[in-house]
Amino acid sequence: MYTLPRHRGFKYGLIFLAWAAAVACPLFIDNPPFEWIFEWRPKVWPYTSLFNFLELPGIALLVSATGVHGSGHAWIDHMVVIFGSASLWLLVTIILIAIWSAIRRRLPRLHRVSKDTH
Repeated sequence: MYTLPRHRGFKYGLIFLAWAAAVACPLFIDNPPFEWIFEWRPKVWPYTSLFNFLELPGIALLVSATGVHGSGHAWIDHMVVIFGSASLWLLVTIILIAIWSAIRRRLPRLHRVSKDTH
């Protein structure tokens, strides 16, 4: 029986959501959309500023699409940055998974060859 957790699209969707959350957290702490974020912003600022590089692909997409940094509406700009960055990081993750899978498939063969020669 084919179940949803084993479905490749479901796994990639979860990876995409994880990357979107990883991009959104520092973005919303840098540019708080809600006033309650200001209360705990100084406590987490040193930790989230380390992850600002995750936003760069989305910012590049935003600048290339609009010609300037933003369209004037923060909620549109934030969504473009989040989904653009999450899409690129998902692609990088899929490439790394494929590379690791290819390496892992070759490892048993290399181990068998070295075992047979001894």
